[in-house]
Amino acid sequence: MLTLDSDDCLQAGAELISRGIEVRVARRDLDSESLTFHLFDTAEPARVSAIVNRHHHGADKPGRITGAETVQPFRAHFEGQWAAARPLESVLAEKILPRSGAHVGAEEALRSFSRASAKLSLDTRSAENIRPHLAFRDSGRVVFIVGQPGAGKSYIRSKLAARLRSMRLECQSLTDYPYAYLDLLRTVLRIDQPSRNGYKAYDGGAFIAKDEATLAPALRTLERAVRESLQDYEVTLVEFARAELVAALREFESVRCRSQVIHVSAPAGLRLARLSNRAMPPEINVVLDTITLNLSDNHLLPSLAEQTLYATDRIDVLKASPQWRNRIFEIDNGTDGETRIESILDQFIQKVLNPYQPGCRQQLVPARACNLRCVRSFSFAGCWVLLYRSRPG
Repeated sequence: MLTLDSDDCLQAGAELISRGIEVRVARRDLDSESLTFHLFDTAEPARVSAIVNRHHHGADKPGRITGAETVQPFRAHFEGQWAAARPLESVLAEKILPRSGAHVGAEEALRSFSRASAKLSLDTRSAENIRPHLAFRDSGRVVFIVGQPGAGKSYIRSKLAARLRSMRLECQSLTDYPYAYLDLLRTVLRIDQPSRNGYKAYDGGAFIAKDEATLAPALRTLERAVRESLQDYEVTLVEFARAELVAALREFESVRCRSQVIHVSAPAGLRLARLSNRAMPPEINVVLDTITLNLSDNHLLPSLAEQTLYATDRIDVLKASPQWRNRIFEIDNGTDGETRIESILDQFIQKVLNPYQPGCRQQLVPARACNLRCVRSFSFAGCWVLLYRSRPG
């Protein structure tokens, strides 16, 4: 269901998410908010239908159209609006904790959540759906995924991103590799000054940096990208490898209080075996005077880089750091069991959620009755697009 960003619409949407219906908040970009429609799917294309209603001069003027081709323009419009809309849980969490706000802590966040729960009459299930958004917005806006090459950082990052999106969290992934590669190209093409010439190119699109100072500009560019991401996403996953993690994370001091760190490790032999199988070069496309370079997470890494630049990541120093030690979650990725990794990531998510759990449960109001049969009688000025799927019989 799509709805609009007003208190009555959000309250109606919260009732529906408590019943397992996915709700998103759409932008107000229709020619007229008085035009509404409902889509009804069936297994037979000829029986697909839509109820279209125009509210004009205080009166509803509904009409029915049938057939997959006739309904298709409305379906296409719905799908476009749906793709551009935001999860209702994200919108509600943003009202409680604005994107630009600082870390407030679980106690203050839950007080704000209690006030919003009372105002919108949220029931238990609605609140449980919103709680992850609240927790990550306050103390997990940025999740750093670090570790040595071959440990499986990209794999963990992709799995975590999928898990967060399944919870309807707005999520983006970033790495420093594209920015380092850009610095390499500038060096090879002699665009930069000789003082920046710390890269050496290898066959297959691989490269090696002379030292971590060479990688510093890429890390600073990544930090700016993270700050920009915070304006549009609830959670930003940030992956990189460094021999001095404490020094590298110092670049992100502005977001430290709202961050978590996942350290991924694996035995040296397994890491080397994984790296030896990584050999996907960049994909290059040329259209007129535009050259596009598509990079892969499965990029080649020279063995010399693993043996020298990334011989260690000094995780012990990071774990002893008073600024970061309570924000570290460790994953031993020594075995490639997908079910095991998903279970471990659920533990990480629960770690973030736990401080925000007890207060939410104490502040809930009783669930309100909601007869889904009467959804179509909601005020069309608010909940203006619904998608139904027919049931047998």
